[in-house]
Amino acid sequence: MNSRGKFSYAFKIATTVCCFMGLALNIFKAKSLSSLLSYFTIQSNILVFIFYLSIVVLLHFKVNIENSKIYHILKGVVLMGILLTFSVYAASLSPLNFHMDLTDTSDNIFRISNLFVHLITPMMVLADYILFDKKGSWKKSYIPIWCIFPILYLFFVYTCVSKGNLFLKGGSTRFVYFFLDTSLVGLDGVIFYILLITVVYIAMCSLFIALDKLLYKRKAKRQFE
Repeated sequence: MNSRGKFSYAFKIATTVCCFMGLALNIFKAKSLSSLLSYFTIQSNILVFIFYLSIVVLLHFKVNIENSKIYHILKGVVLMGILLTFSVYAASLSPLNFHMDLTDTSDNIFRISNLFVHLITPMMVLADYILFDKKGSWKKSYIPIWCIFPILYLFFVYTCVSKGNLFLKGGSTRFVYFFLDTSLVGLDGVIFYILLITVVYIAMCSLFIALDKLLYKRKAKRQFE
């Protein structure tokens, strides 16, 4: 492993540790673990943790899959999912002082745990892609696969609601996010928000595919200069 490879490996370990810290702090402050696990934020962070832990273990045993098709597809799933977490929180939840189902939202642990899952982990994953991933491997045909995770989350939410489950332990709401709650924003509002997030998500996927190609071309150009 050359110096770049060692730096990449160390950065992936750091990303894994940061993700674990964010999850652990939120679990520590949770009123209900089952309620906490129902947030897209937590599910996307868990996906990041599983992915990066797996890559770190494989690299430790000198199994390099970073140039494989499956790696780039899964990296896209992880990156797009965690950036969706960041984008939705920054654009619509943070201004409303949104917080997950935690025992205390006024102390420093809450603020740190919130920072980890909504900002630090997303930016670490983004930086890992920009700094270390092989460019020119992402394709438009990957977008439907990258959409599976958010779609499954919607099925999860509405399946739970149809069974009468409460997301907040002992709470009065059936939904963890206001924009999915027909009693708050109406059916038209829910459809609007889902369509808006879908358009933004697909646009973000397309933007990163274009960025991937651009970075690949720039690197190729520098090699021939």
